[in-house]
Amino acid sequence: MKKIILKITATIFTILGMFIIWFIYVTEFKVTYVSQHVNPINNYTILFQEVGEPEWPFGKTHVKITLLNDKKKKVEKIPTYIQNDGSVAGEENILVEWFEDYAEVTLLGSEQEDEVHKIYYN
Repeated sequence: MKKIILKITATIFTILGMFIIWFIYVTEFKVTYVSQHVNPINNYTILFQEVGEPEWPFGKTHVKITLLNDKKKKVEKIPTYIQNDGSVAGEENILVEWFEDYAEVTLLGSEQEDEVHKIYYN
């Protein structure tokens, strides 16, 4: 009888542990593709991704901006966040302008000033 109770308890704790690990992954680490912007002249690409879920309640949304060269090799990665009233990141939260030697990425959020990043191609 003790072995059966021990097996049931172990099964319950295993399932609970798996659920906790899954929850932490989804809320803190899961990378979600939001948008991609390609420079028509040199084929450099800006990837805009959300990392995890927005902080609860009504917190900031962690995002990642990545510049890839024409061979899809990572040139630069900028981890940052958007203060957008707890909403998930969307295409409306980024504006990309291409210049001769850099890209200008503007992050837009409902609860923040526009945040501008200059990412050089080097």
